[in-house]
Amino acid sequence: MTMIMTLQILQVSLFAVPVIALAAFGLVILLRPSAVLNRRWLLLTFLPLLLANLVSIVMNDSQNEIATLSDWRFWAIVAVDLVLAGEIWVWLRGVALYGLPLAQAEPLCKDALAARGYSVAARVGEKRTLLSTAPQATILTVTLESGEQEEIWFTSRAGEVIVRADSRQGMALLRGLLPPLRSHPVTYVFQEHVMGVLYLVLALVLLVFGWIYFFEPRLILVE
Repeated sequence: MTMIMTLQILQVSLFAVPVIALAAFGLVILLRPSAVLNRRWLLLTFLPLLLANLVSIVMNDSQNEIATLSDWRFWAIVAVDLVLAGEIWVWLRGVALYGLPLAQAEPLCKDALAARGYSVAARVGEKRTLLSTAPQATILTVTLESGEQEEIWFTSRAGEVIVRADSRQGMALLRGLLPPLRSHPVTYVFQEHVMGVLYLVLALVLLVFGWIYFFEPRLILVE
C-alpha cells in the first residue's frame, strides 16, 4: 500500500507540473510588455503527462501483482513516448516573442546580424516543419564569413511571433539575437499578449480535469 500511495503522489505531482507551467507562461506573457520565451520550456507541459501515463501503468501492475518489466503495454508506451518526445523536441526549436510584433522583430534581428558583420537578405517564402507548413514565413538568409548560408525565419499568429532556425549553426546565430530582442523597448498592446489568456485557460482546464480524475472519485467514496 505504501508503494501505491507513493506512485499516486508522484502521478499527482507530474500532473501538477503542466498546470503550474502553463499558468506561469500565461502570467509572464500577460504581465511583461515584451517576453522572449524558449519554446522548449513548453516541454514542461508535455513530458510530465507522458511520464504520468507510465506511472499509471506501473501502479496498475502493482495493484494486480504483475511484473512491470514483463508487461508489453509498459514497453509499448515507453516506445511511443520516446518517439513523441523526440518529435516534440525538434518541433519546439526556436523562441517565441510576445509584445514584439513581426514588423519590429524582423528588422531588429536583421540590423543586429548586420552589425556583427554578416551579410543578410530578407524574403518571404514557404518553410516546412515537422508538423506543419508556413506558407508566408519571413526568412533571413545570413551569409557567414566562410561563405556558408544559414536561415533564420519568422512566423506570426495571434500576437505570437515564432523565430526558428533549421541547424545548430543557425540556432547559435539565433541565440545571439536574444539580448537585443529582450532589451528592445515596446509599448504594451493587449492584442500582442492574447496567447497569455489561452495559456491560463489551458491551465484551468487541465486543473479541472486533474481534480475530476484524482480527487472526485475519492470524495464520492468518502461520502
